[in-house]
Amino acid sequence: MSELRTDKILNTASGTSVKIDRTSSDGSVIDIQKDSSTIGSIGTVGSRLNIGTLNTGLFFNNNQPSIEPADVANSTTRDNAIDLGSSDERFKSLYLSEGIYFQGGSNAVKLDDYEEGTWTPGLNLYGGTPTTALGTYTKIGRLVMCSAQIILDGTNDGSAFSISSLPFTVINQSTSNMGGFINYTNSTSVNNLSLLAITNQTNATLYTHNSSVTYNSFGVSNEIRFTLIYITD
Repeated sequence: MSELRTDKILNTASGTSVKIDRTSSDGSVIDIQKDSSTIGSIGTVGSRLNIGTLNTGLFFNNNQPSIEPADVANSTTRDNAIDLGSSDERFKSLYLSEGIYFQGGSNAVKLDDYEEGTWTPGLNLYGGTPTTALGTYTKIGRLVMCSAQIILDGTNDGSAFSISSLPFTVINQSTSNMGGFINYTNSTSVNNLSLLAITNQTNATLYTHNSSVTYNSFGVSNEIRFTLIYITD
């Protein structure tokens, strides 16, 4: 075994500059020291790269492929033990092409979508021309929360008050228990208003108690501002 002692190592080449080869077994390839005490290492586990300091490191697993938290000192991976950043040493932004898995193992839940946007509500079967304020929505995974404002004109219409063009289709299930609430209305004709999202559609119906509300009973030229929460497929 030979040992080279120098203050600096400088090697310049047009190709590979340094090649270090550990043969026969896995383990440390480069031992990094401070004042003769090991503070980290670069080595191999299962003929793959392992790098870090003692029990905090990274294992580069090309079989998955994945980069996994590792205990470098013991040449093992670690589960649920190493943080990425801290409360006052944070990374700036995280860019992902798919999603984030929470919990892990057999109970893993994947969050694969978050978006914000706008939508324009409509009214089903309404004979007039309502005034609509451009609505907004937030979608987290399959959960949708949207809101908007609608003002009826003076049209006489006995159809059921039904809001259309929701930003996403309501989940397809036998019954719908998803709906919304009224933020504001100047209608004095009906009380205890609520919204019911219609399964497998992009519609929501206005109700009072167990009865649907018509445009006429709501009152011409009246306004409604609402928030609707539902699950999409």
